[in-house]
Amino acid sequence: TEGATNFDIEVALGSQTVYAYYPYFDKQDISYDQTHVSMYVTSTQKQSKAGVFDGNVNDYAMVAKGEIDADRHVSLTFRPVACAMALNIYGGQAGEQVESVTFNPGVVCAGQHYMDITVDNPVYTAAEGKATSVTVTLTEPFEAVGEKPADPKTFANQVYAVVARKAYEGAAFTVKTSLNTYTFKTASTLDLTTDFFTMNLNLAKGETPKRIPEGDYIIVATNAAGTSFDALTNQETNTSTKRLVSKSIKDVSS
Repeated sequence: TEGATNFDIEVALGSQTVYAYYPYFDKQDISYDQTHVSMYVTSTQKQSKAGVFDGNVNDYAMVAKGEIDADRHVSLTFRPVACAMALNIYGGQAGEQVESVTFNPGVVCAGQHYMDITVDNPVYTAAEGKATSVTVTLTEPFEAVGEKPADPKTFANQVYAVVARKAYEGAAFTVKTSLNTYTFKTASTLDLTTDFFTMNLNLAKGETPKRIPEGDYIIVATNAAGTSFDALTNQETNTSTKRLVSKSIKDVSS
């Protein structure tokens, strides 16, 4: 929650500094100290509704450090060590609902990372992670209509994705809606070394899967060598007849 909260903690006698981290990781190995803290950002994230960043759902990795004063008080101000992307999604058709967004840079962008949170500017890089993409699913899909926002930072239809803080040499964004799937690719470097990064995704300009017209078709499958299977051999064919041929094949592209 925003604002301040108070809580009591027990520390060893003589302690002067308190370190804290978020989110809590229940498998944290307590045999290590604050120089080896497991920070974990999941590759499957959720968001309740458009424009609402929920810290209880998004693993926005943060750390804090404070000195104990004479009254046994310590002030902890958390600061992010990961990057939160705010994706402005618009330009869809009337009634088109955004269901999920995937960020795929092709390199590790989420997962586990053991951090030293005692340094001045710790950074979550997912160095030990394995996830090369992050998908955010909307619990309540939203209608992505409208035009490009005048102020990208205050746009209502934002989807948030938390990723490792680093520069990515290009990436692909995939937006799945109730009507279609859109892909956006960028070859330029994405500098995600900041707390927050805003990007516009206009569905009207996204790449969509090519579709063939409705009608009657005969499907001929070929193997890797280009040889046609005999599933359709000696079958009468005409445009008024639809035939469904079932055959088990492998290594054939869709």
